[in-house]
Amino acid sequence: MPWRIRRQLQIWSRHIWTYNNFDRIKAHPADDRTKPLLVPEGEEFAHGGIWVTEFFPPSMYSQLQESVRRNGWESDYYGFGESTKGEQIRRARQGRGFAWARIATVTSPEANFVGVGLRQPIPVEFSLIDVSVRQIGRSLTAVVAFVRLSDVGRTQVDSVWKQEHEPKLVRYQTGPSVEGRYFAALISTQSERERMHDLARKWLSENCAGYFAASDLGQPVVDYGLFSKFDPISEVSRQGNGDPLRMLGLESVSFGHYLSPQVPGVAFEPGHPLRVSLSERLRNSWGLVGNLSKVREANRDQVGYGEHPFSVDTLAGMSDDAVRAFLLRVAAFRYVRSLGEVLGESRDSARSKHLKFSPKSMEALRGEMLLNSLDIPVVARDVQSLVDGSDWWPEGIVVSAEIDDPEGGVKTINLIDNMGKEVSHQLELLQAEDAAYRDVLASAASLGASASQGRQSRYALALAGLSLIVALATLAVATGDPALWEVLRDTILGG
Repeated sequence: MPWRIRRQLQIWSRHIWTYNNFDRIKAHPADDRTKPLLVPEGEEFAHGGIWVTEFFPPSMYSQLQESVRRNGWESDYYGFGESTKGEQIRRARQGRGFAWARIATVTSPEANFVGVGLRQPIPVEFSLIDVSVRQIGRSLTAVVAFVRLSDVGRTQVDSVWKQEHEPKLVRYQTGPSVEGRYFAALISTQSERERMHDLARKWLSENCAGYFAASDLGQPVVDYGLFSKFDPISEVSRQGNGDPLRMLGLESVSFGHYLSPQVPGVAFEPGHPLRVSLSERLRNSWGLVGNLSKVREANRDQVGYGEHPFSVDTLAGMSDDAVRAFLLRVAAFRYVRSLGEVLGESRDSARSKHLKFSPKSMEALRGEMLLNSLDIPVVARDVQSLVDGSDWWPEGIVVSAEIDDPEGGVKTINLIDNMGKEVSHQLELLQAEDAAYRDVLASAASLGASASQGRQSRYALALAGLSLIVALATLAVATGDPALWEVLRDTILGG
Protein backbone atom coordinates (compact mmCIF):
# COMPACT_ATOMS: atom_id res chain seq x y z
CA MET A 1 0.00 0.00 0.00
CA PRO A 2 1.41 3.42 -0.95
CA TRP A 3 2.65 5.49 1.99
CA ARG A 4 0.31 8.39 1.22
CA ILE A 5 -2.73 6.13 1.53
CA ARG A 6 -1.36 4.60 4.76
CA ARG A 7 -0.83 8.05 6.24
CA GLN A 8 -4.35 9.17 5.35
CA LEU A 9 -5.83 5.97 6.82
CA GLN A 10 -3.91 6.61 10.05
CA ILE A 11 -5.33 10.13 10.25
CA TRP A 12 -8.87 8.85 9.69
CA SER A 13 -8.41 6.13 12.29
CA ARG A 14 -7.23 8.68 14.88
CA HIS A 15 -10.27 10.85 14.16
CA ILE A 16 -12.63 7.89 14.44
CA TRP A 17 -11.02 6.89 17.76
CA THR A 18 -11.36 10.48 19.04
CA TYR A 19 -15.08 10.66 18.24
CA ASN A 20 -15.62 7.23 19.78
CA ASN A 21 -13.77 8.31 22.92
CA PHE A 22 -15.90 11.46 23.07
CA ASP A 23 -19.09 9.38 23.02
CA ARG A 24 -17.78 7.08 25.77
CA ILE A 25 -16.80 10.00 28.02
CA LYS A 26 -20.19 11.64 27.57
CA ALA A 27 -21.87 8.41 28.64
CA HIS A 28 -19.76 8.20 31.81
CA PRO A 29 -21.71 9.08 35.00
CA ALA A 30 -21.39 12.79 35.77
CA ASP A 31 -21.35 12.16 39.53
CA ASP A 32 -18.14 10.11 39.41
CA ARG A 33 -15.86 12.03 41.77
CA THR A 34 -12.75 11.00 39.83
CA LYS A 35 -13.87 12.83 36.67
CA PRO A 36 -15.41 16.29 37.19
CA LEU A 37 -13.75 19.38 38.62
CA LEU A 38 -14.66 19.38 42.29
CA VAL A 39 -15.49 22.62 44.08
CA PRO A 40 -14.87 22.36 47.82
CA GLU A 41 -18.10 22.62 49.76
CA GLY A 42 -18.97 26.18 50.66
CA GLU A 43 -16.08 27.59 48.65
CA GLU A 44 -16.53 30.90 46.83
CA PHE A 45 -14.15 33.01 44.79
CA ALA A 46 -14.64 36.79 44.56
CA HIS A 47 -12.81 38.99 42.09
CA GLY A 48 -11.77 42.27 43.67
CA GLY A 49 -10.25 44.23 40.80
CA ILE A 50 -8.13 44.23 37.66
CA TRP A 51 -5.13 46.42 36.82
CA VAL A 52 -3.98 46.89 33.21
CA THR A 53 -1.22 49.15 31.88
CA GLU A 54 0.03 50.73 28.65
CA PHE A 55 3.45 52.18 27.79
CA PHE A 56 4.03 55.25 25.63
CA PRO A 57 7.63 55.62 24.39
CA PRO A 58 8.73 58.67 22.34
CA SER A 59 7.40 57.22 19.07
CA MET A 60 3.86 57.04 20.57
CA TYR A 61 3.75 60.27 22.54
CA SER A 62 1.33 61.91 20.07
CA GLN A 63 -1.12 59.00 20.53
CA LEU A 64 -1.19 59.63 24.28
CA GLN A 65 -1.98 63.31 23.84
CA GLU A 66 -4.68 62.50 21.31
CA SER A 67 -6.27 59.95 23.66
CA VAL A 68 -6.43 62.44 26.53
CA ARG A 69 -8.11 65.00 24.27
CA ARG A 70 -10.47 62.59 22.47
CA ASN A 71 -11.83 60.91 25.60
CA GLY A 72 -12.68 64.12 27.38
CA TRP A 73 -10.20 63.45 30.17
CA GLU A 74 -9.15 67.09 30.03
CA SER A 75 -12.54 68.03 31.49
CA ASP A 76 -12.55 65.44 34.30
CA TYR A 77 -12.51 66.65 37.90
CA TYR A 78 -8.91 65.70 38.53
CA GLY A 79 -7.43 68.89 37.18
CA PHE A 80 -3.88 70.23 37.29
CA GLY A 81 -4.47 73.81 38.31
CA GLU A 82 -4.27 76.25 35.42
CA SER A 83 -2.53 73.81 33.07
CA THR A 84 -4.31 71.20 31.03
CA LYS A 85 -3.56 67.53 31.54
CA GLY A 86 -1.96 67.34 28.12
CA GLU A 87 0.35 70.20 29.05
CA GLN A 88 1.25 68.58 32.36
CA ILE A 89 2.07 65.31 30.60
CA ARG A 90 4.33 67.23 28.23
CA ARG A 91 6.10 68.89 31.16
CA ALA A 92 6.49 65.56 32.96
CA ARG A 93 8.27 64.13 29.93
CA GLN A 94 10.61 67.12 30.12
CA GLY A 95 11.37 66.37 33.77
CA ARG A 96 9.42 69.38 35.08
CA GLY A 97 6.07 67.86 36.05
CA PHE A 98 4.40 65.17 38.11
CA ALA A 99 5.69 61.68 38.89
CA TRP A 100 2.22 60.17 38.84
CA ALA A 101 -1.31 61.52 38.83
CA ARG A 102 -4.89 60.35 38.36
CA ILE A 103 -6.27 61.75 35.12
CA ALA A 104 -9.76 60.25 34.90
CA THR A 105 -12.44 58.28 36.71
CA VAL A 106 -15.00 56.61 34.47
CA THR A 107 -18.35 55.13 35.49
CA SER A 108 -21.38 53.97 33.55
CA PRO A 109 -24.33 56.35 33.03
CA GLU A 110 -26.50 54.10 35.25
CA ALA A 111 -24.01 53.91 38.14
CA ASN A 112 -25.10 55.01 41.62
CA PHE A 113 -21.82 56.76 42.40
CA VAL A 114 -22.26 60.32 43.60
CA GLY A 115 -19.57 62.90 42.89
CA VAL A 116 -16.80 63.10 40.34
CA GLY A 117 -16.35 60.92 37.30
CA LEU A 118 -17.03 60.77 33.60
CA ARG A 119 -20.22 58.97 32.61
CA GLN A 120 -19.47 56.68 29.70
CA PRO A 121 -20.63 53.23 28.58
CA ILE A 122 -18.46 50.52 30.14
CA PRO A 123 -18.89 46.71 30.32
CA VAL A 124 -21.55 45.50 32.77
CA GLU A 125 -18.82 43.61 34.62
CA PHE A 126 -17.21 46.95 35.59
CA SER A 127 -18.45 49.50 38.10
CA LEU A 128 -15.69 52.13 38.04
CA ILE A 129 -12.36 52.66 36.28
CA ASP A 130 -9.56 54.81 37.74
CA VAL A 131 -7.01 55.94 35.15
CA SER A 132 -3.64 57.26 36.29
CA VAL A 133 -0.40 58.17 34.56
CA ARG A 134 3.10 57.45 35.81
CA GLN A 135 6.11 59.18 34.31
CA ILE A 136 9.20 56.95 34.07
CA GLY A 137 12.24 59.15 33.50
CA ARG A 138 11.69 61.55 30.60
CA SER A 139 10.97 59.20 27.72
CA LEU A 140 8.36 56.73 28.96
CA THR A 141 4.83 57.37 30.21
CA ALA A 142 2.78 54.55 31.70
CA VAL A 143 -1.01 54.65 31.85
CA VAL A 144 -2.54 52.35 34.47
CA ALA A 145 -6.27 51.56 34.66
CA PHE A 146 -7.62 50.10 37.91
CA VAL A 147 -10.92 48.40 37.13
CA ARG A 148 -13.30 47.99 40.04
CA LEU A 149 -15.82 45.24 39.36
CA SER A 150 -19.60 45.24 39.66
CA ASP A 151 -21.60 42.48 41.35
CA VAL A 152 -21.75 40.74 37.98
CA GLY A 153 -18.01 40.90 37.38
CA ARG A 154 -17.09 40.04 40.97
CA THR A 155 -18.79 36.62 40.79
CA GLN A 156 -18.38 35.80 37.09
CA VAL A 157 -15.40 33.43 37.43
CA ASP A 158 -16.96 31.77 40.48
CA SER A 159 -20.21 31.08 38.63
CA VAL A 160 -18.39 29.43 35.70
CA TRP A 161 -16.28 27.38 38.14
CA LYS A 162 -19.42 25.96 39.75
CA GLN A 163 -21.29 25.13 36.57
CA GLU A 164 -21.78 21.54 35.44
CA HIS A 165 -19.39 21.11 32.54
CA GLU A 166 -19.90 18.47 29.90
CA PRO A 167 -17.08 16.92 27.84
CA LYS A 168 -15.96 18.97 24.86
CA LEU A 169 -14.63 18.09 21.44
CA VAL A 170 -11.95 20.70 20.75
CA ARG A 171 -10.41 21.09 17.31
CA TYR A 172 -6.73 22.00 17.26
CA GLN A 173 -4.51 22.46 14.22
CA THR A 174 -3.33 18.88 14.62
CA GLY A 175 -6.89 17.54 14.68
CA PRO A 176 -9.78 17.01 17.11
CA SER A 177 -9.16 16.27 20.79
CA VAL A 178 -11.47 15.27 23.63
CA GLU A 179 -11.55 17.24 26.88
CA GLY A 180 -13.28 15.37 29.70
CA ARG A 181 -15.47 17.05 32.29
CA TYR A 182 -12.51 17.94 34.50
CA PHE A 183 -10.39 19.54 31.78
CA ALA A 184 -13.44 21.12 30.14
CA ALA A 185 -14.21 22.79 33.48
CA LEU A 186 -10.61 23.96 33.87
CA ILE A 187 -10.51 25.41 30.36
CA SER A 188 -13.89 27.12 30.74
CA THR A 189 -12.97 28.69 34.09
CA GLN A 190 -9.56 29.84 32.91
CA SER A 191 -11.10 31.20 29.70
CA GLU A 192 -13.61 33.19 31.76
CA ARG A 193 -10.82 34.74 33.81
CA GLU A 194 -8.99 35.54 30.58
CA ARG A 195 -12.19 37.08 29.19
CA MET A 196 -12.37 39.41 32.19
CA HIS A 197 -8.77 40.42 31.56
CA ASP A 198 -9.49 40.99 27.87
CA LEU A 199 -12.45 43.23 28.71
CA ALA A 200 -10.05 45.47 30.62
CA ARG A 201 -7.47 45.27 27.82
CA LYS A 202 -10.08 46.11 25.20
CA TRP A 203 -11.35 49.11 27.15
CA LEU A 204 -7.84 50.52 27.54
CA SER A 205 -7.00 49.80 23.89
CA GLU A 206 -10.12 51.60 22.69
CA ASN A 207 -9.52 54.61 24.92
CA CYS A 208 -5.72 54.85 25.25
CA ALA A 209 -3.89 52.43 22.95
CA GLY A 210 -0.12 52.36 23.30
CA TYR A 211 2.76 49.99 22.68
CA PHE A 212 1.21 46.82 24.14
CA ALA A 213 -2.14 47.16 22.36
CA ALA A 214 -0.73 45.89 19.06
CA SER A 215 1.19 42.98 20.59
CA ASP A 216 -0.03 39.38 20.49
CA LEU A 217 -0.26 39.02 24.26
CA GLY A 218 -1.84 42.44 24.84
CA GLN A 219 -1.25 44.61 27.88
CA PRO A 220 0.15 43.13 31.11
CA VAL A 221 -2.57 42.48 33.70
CA VAL A 222 -2.72 41.89 37.45
CA ASP A 223 -5.95 40.82 39.14
CA TYR A 224 -6.96 40.42 42.79
CA GLY A 225 -9.23 37.68 44.11
CA LEU A 226 -10.01 36.01 47.42
CA PHE A 227 -11.36 32.59 48.40
CA SER A 228 -13.86 32.15 51.22
CA LYS A 229 -12.22 28.96 52.56
CA PHE A 230 -9.07 28.02 50.65
CA ASP A 231 -5.86 29.76 51.72
CA PRO A 232 -3.20 29.71 48.96
CA ILE A 233 -0.45 30.63 51.43
CA SER A 234 -0.89 28.10 54.23
CA GLU A 235 -2.53 25.17 52.43
CA VAL A 236 -0.57 22.79 50.23
CA SER A 237 -1.45 23.28 46.59
CA ARG A 238 -3.31 20.23 45.35
CA GLN A 239 -2.68 19.13 41.80
CA GLY A 240 -5.84 17.02 41.83
CA ASN A 241 -9.43 17.84 40.97
CA GLY A 242 -9.87 20.43 43.70
CA ASP A 243 -6.87 22.72 43.16
CA PRO A 244 -8.33 26.26 43.13
CA LEU A 245 -5.11 27.82 41.80
CA ARG A 246 -5.10 25.51 38.80
CA MET A 247 -8.72 26.43 38.26
CA LEU A 248 -7.71 30.08 37.86
CA GLY A 249 -4.80 29.30 35.56
CA LEU A 250 -2.18 30.24 38.16
CA GLU A 251 1.12 28.47 38.72
CA SER A 252 2.04 27.75 42.30
CA VAL A 253 5.84 27.82 42.23
CA SER A 254 7.50 24.71 43.59
CA PHE A 255 9.44 26.41 46.39
CA GLY A 256 6.49 28.27 47.93
CA HIS A 257 4.74 31.56 47.34
CA TYR A 258 5.81 35.09 46.53
CA LEU A 259 4.62 37.42 49.30
CA SER A 260 4.78 41.16 49.87
CA PRO A 261 4.56 43.18 53.11
CA GLN A 262 2.81 45.91 51.11
CA VAL A 263 -0.07 43.55 50.26
CA PRO A 264 -0.46 41.38 53.37
CA GLY A 265 -2.29 38.08 53.25
CA VAL A 266 -2.10 37.37 49.51
CA ALA A 267 0.23 35.35 47.30
CA PHE A 268 1.63 36.61 43.98
CA GLU A 269 1.17 33.85 41.38
CA PRO A 270 2.14 33.98 37.67
CA GLY A 271 -0.33 33.01 34.96
CA HIS A 272 -0.07 29.41 33.80
CA PRO A 273 -2.92 28.30 31.48
CA LEU A 274 -3.73 24.65 30.98
CA ARG A 275 -3.84 25.02 27.19
CA VAL A 276 -1.64 27.85 25.92
CA SER A 277 -3.32 27.71 22.50
CA LEU A 278 -6.72 28.42 24.10
CA SER A 279 -5.75 30.89 26.84
CA GLU A 280 -2.40 32.27 25.69
CA ARG A 281 -2.90 35.72 27.19
CA LEU A 282 -3.10 34.33 30.72
CA ARG A 283 0.69 34.00 30.50
CA ASN A 284 0.83 37.80 30.40
CA SER A 285 -0.84 38.15 33.79
CA TRP A 286 -0.30 37.73 37.51
CA GLY A 287 -2.87 36.86 40.13
CA LEU A 288 -2.95 38.12 43.72
CA VAL A 289 -4.92 35.50 45.66
CA GLY A 290 -5.63 34.84 49.31
CA ASN A 291 -8.19 33.85 51.91
CA LEU A 292 -10.86 36.48 52.63
CA SER A 293 -10.88 36.04 56.43
CA LYS A 294 -7.09 36.10 56.75
CA VAL A 295 -6.71 39.13 54.48
CA ARG A 296 -9.32 40.96 56.53
CA GLU A 297 -7.40 40.08 59.69
CA ALA A 298 -4.12 41.24 58.16
CA ASN A 299 -5.72 44.62 57.34
CA ARG A 300 -7.78 45.05 60.52
CA ASP A 301 -5.81 48.16 61.59
CA GLN A 302 -6.47 50.05 58.36
CA VAL A 303 -8.60 53.16 58.85
CA GLY A 304 -10.50 55.38 56.46
CA TYR A 305 -11.93 52.57 54.33
CA GLY A 306 -15.38 52.23 55.88
CA GLU A 307 -16.83 49.73 58.28
CA HIS A 308 -15.53 46.27 59.07
CA PRO A 309 -15.55 43.63 57.72
CA PHE A 310 -13.98 44.95 54.54
CA SER A 311 -15.37 43.75 51.21
CA VAL A 312 -13.11 42.19 48.61
CA ASP A 313 -13.23 45.28 46.37
CA THR A 314 -12.32 47.50 49.35
CA LEU A 315 -9.35 45.25 50.13
CA ALA A 316 -8.29 45.45 46.48
CA GLY A 317 -8.52 49.24 46.63
CA MET A 318 -6.22 49.28 49.69
CA SER A 319 -3.59 47.52 47.58
CA ASP A 320 -3.84 49.90 44.62
CA ASP A 321 -0.52 51.72 45.12
CA ALA A 322 1.50 48.56 45.73
CA VAL A 323 -0.14 46.62 42.89
CA ARG A 324 0.43 49.50 40.50
CA ALA A 325 4.12 49.55 41.46
CA PHE A 326 4.35 45.79 40.93
CA LEU A 327 2.55 46.00 37.59
CA LEU A 328 5.00 48.63 36.32
CA ARG A 329 7.92 46.27 37.00
CA VAL A 330 6.12 43.41 35.29
CA ALA A 331 5.31 45.66 32.33
CA ALA A 332 8.92 46.88 32.10
CA PHE A 333 10.08 43.26 31.99
CA ARG A 334 7.55 42.46 29.26
CA TYR A 335 8.34 45.67 27.33
CA VAL A 336 12.07 44.95 27.12
CA ARG A 337 11.41 41.39 25.97
CA SER A 338 8.98 42.66 23.35
CA LEU A 339 11.51 45.19 22.06
CA GLY A 340 13.99 42.35 21.65
CA GLU A 341 11.43 40.28 19.76
CA VAL A 342 10.61 43.19 17.42
CA LEU A 343 14.30 43.90 16.81
CA GLY A 344 14.93 40.22 16.07
CA GLU A 345 12.06 40.14 13.59
CA SER A 346 13.34 43.30 11.88
CA ARG A 347 16.83 41.82 11.66
CA ASP A 348 15.58 38.53 10.19
CA SER A 349 13.49 40.28 7.55
CA ALA A 350 16.02 43.06 6.75
CA ARG A 351 17.38 41.38 3.62
CA SER A 352 13.96 40.95 2.00
CA LYS A 353 12.80 44.45 2.95
CA HIS A 354 15.94 46.48 2.23
CA LEU A 355 17.78 44.49 -0.48
CA LYS A 356 16.57 46.78 -3.26
CA PHE A 357 16.88 50.51 -2.78
CA SER A 358 13.70 52.36 -3.75
CA PRO A 359 11.60 55.23 -2.41
CA LYS A 360 9.21 52.66 -0.89
CA SER A 361 11.98 50.73 0.86
CA MET A 362 13.52 54.01 2.00
CA GLU A 363 10.22 54.99 3.60
CA ALA A 364 10.01 51.62 5.37
CA LEU A 365 13.59 52.00 6.59
CA ARG A 366 12.92 55.49 7.90
CA GLY A 367 9.79 54.32 9.74
CA GLU A 368 11.59 51.36 11.27
CA MET A 369 14.43 53.50 12.59
CA LEU A 370 12.01 56.10 13.95
CA LEU A 371 9.94 53.47 15.76
CA ASN A 372 12.71 51.33 17.22
CA SER A 373 16.01 53.17 17.24
CA LEU A 374 14.35 56.39 18.38
CA ASP A 375 12.93 54.60 21.43
CA ILE A 376 15.57 52.11 22.53
CA PRO A 377 18.49 54.37 23.66
CA VAL A 378 16.43 56.71 25.86
CA VAL A 379 13.89 54.15 27.03
CA ALA A 380 16.70 51.82 28.12
CA ARG A 381 18.04 54.52 30.42
CA ASP A 382 14.65 55.23 32.01
CA VAL A 383 13.53 51.62 32.36
CA GLN A 384 16.84 50.91 34.08
CA SER A 385 16.14 53.71 36.55
CA LEU A 386 12.77 52.12 37.36
CA VAL A 387 14.00 48.59 37.97
CA ASP A 388 17.09 49.54 39.99
CA GLY A 389 15.20 51.98 42.21
CA SER A 390 17.07 55.12 41.12
CA ASP A 391 13.94 56.60 39.55
CA TRP A 392 13.11 59.97 41.08
CA TRP A 393 9.77 58.69 42.45
CA PRO A 394 10.35 55.02 43.35
CA GLU A 395 7.28 53.29 44.79
CA GLY A 396 8.24 50.77 47.41
CA ILE A 397 7.36 47.20 46.53
CA VAL A 398 9.00 44.04 47.79
CA VAL A 399 7.89 40.64 46.50
CA SER A 400 9.90 37.67 47.71
CA ALA A 401 9.78 34.03 48.74
CA GLU A 402 11.69 32.21 51.46
CA ILE A 403 13.03 28.71 50.93
CA ASP A 404 15.16 26.35 52.95
CA ASP A 405 18.84 26.72 52.12
CA PRO A 406 20.60 23.36 51.59
CA GLU A 407 23.56 24.77 53.49
CA GLY A 408 21.34 25.66 56.42
CA GLY A 409 19.03 28.51 57.31
CA VAL A 410 16.58 30.27 55.04
CA LYS A 411 17.26 31.76 51.64
CA THR A 412 15.24 34.68 50.25
CA ILE A 413 14.35 34.89 46.56
CA ASN A 414 13.55 38.50 45.67
CA LEU A 415 11.28 38.57 42.62
CA ILE A 416 11.66 42.32 42.01
CA ASP A 417 15.47 42.15 42.16
CA ASN A 418 15.55 39.14 39.85
CA MET A 419 13.30 40.92 37.37
CA GLY A 420 15.55 43.97 37.55
CA LYS A 421 18.69 41.93 36.89
CA GLU A 422 17.09 40.24 33.89
CA VAL A 423 15.86 43.58 32.52
CA SER A 424 19.35 45.09 32.92
CA HIS A 425 20.92 42.15 31.10
CA GLN A 426 18.38 42.31 28.28
CA LEU A 427 18.82 46.08 27.95
CA GLU A 428 22.57 45.69 27.47
CA LEU A 429 22.04 43.11 24.74
CA LEU A 430 19.27 45.15 23.17
CA GLN A 431 21.32 48.35 22.93
CA ALA A 432 24.31 46.52 21.47
CA GLU A 433 22.17 44.72 18.88
CA ASP A 434 20.30 47.90 18.01
CA ALA A 435 23.52 49.89 17.50
CA ALA A 436 24.99 47.17 15.26
CA TYR A 437 21.72 46.87 13.32
CA ARG A 438 21.49 50.64 12.80
CA ASP A 439 25.09 50.76 11.53
CA VAL A 440 24.38 48.03 9.00
CA LEU A 441 21.16 49.72 7.86
CA ALA A 442 22.91 53.08 7.54
CA SER A 443 25.70 51.52 5.45
CA ALA A 444 23.19 49.66 3.30
CA ALA A 445 21.17 52.83 2.79
CA SER A 446 24.31 54.78 1.81
CA LEU A 447 25.41 52.12 -0.69
CA GLY A 448 21.89 51.86 -1.99
CA ALA A 449 21.69 55.61 -2.47
CA SER A 450 25.00 55.60 -4.40
CA ALA A 451 23.86 52.75 -6.61
CA SER A 452 20.54 54.43 -7.18
CA GLN A 453 22.27 57.70 -8.10
CA GLY A 454 24.46 55.83 -10.63
CA ARG A 455 21.42 54.19 -12.18
CA GLN A 456 19.63 57.52 -12.38
CA SER A 457 22.68 59.08 -14.11
CA ARG A 458 22.67 56.31 -16.74
CA TYR A 459 18.96 56.70 -17.23
CA ALA A 460 19.40 60.46 -17.69
CA LEU A 461 22.19 59.94 -20.26
CA ALA A 462 20.10 57.42 -22.22
CA LEU A 463 17.14 59.76 -22.16
CA ALA A 464 19.28 62.65 -23.47
CA GLY A 465 20.55 60.47 -26.35
CA LEU A 466 17.03 59.42 -27.21
CA SER A 467 15.90 63.05 -27.19
CA LEU A 468 18.76 63.94 -29.59
CA ILE A 469 17.73 61.17 -32.00
CA VAL A 470 14.09 62.30 -31.95
CA ALA A 471 15.14 65.91 -32.54
CA LEU A 472 17.35 64.95 -35.55
CA ALA A 473 14.59 62.80 -37.04
CA THR A 474 12.08 65.58 -36.67
CA LEU A 475 14.43 68.10 -38.27
CA ALA A 476 15.24 65.72 -41.15
CA VAL A 477 11.57 65.13 -41.92
CA ALA A 478 10.78 68.84 -41.73
CA THR A 479 13.63 70.02 -44.05
CA GLY A 480 14.03 66.97 -46.28
CA ASP A 481 17.82 67.41 -46.14
CA PRO A 482 19.61 64.07 -46.97
CA ALA A 483 22.66 65.17 -44.96
CA LEU A 484 20.61 65.14 -41.80
CA TRP A 485 19.57 61.54 -42.43
CA GLU A 486 23.26 60.64 -42.77
CA VAL A 487 23.97 62.31 -39.41
CA LEU A 488 21.04 60.48 -37.80
CA ARG A 489 22.27 57.13 -39.16
CA ASP A 490 25.79 57.73 -37.91
CA THR A 491 24.43 58.75 -34.47
CA ILE A 492 22.41 55.55 -34.11
CA LEU A 493 25.06 53.20 -35.51
CA GLY A 494 27.95 54.97 -33.83
CA GLY A 495 29.68 55.59 -37.14
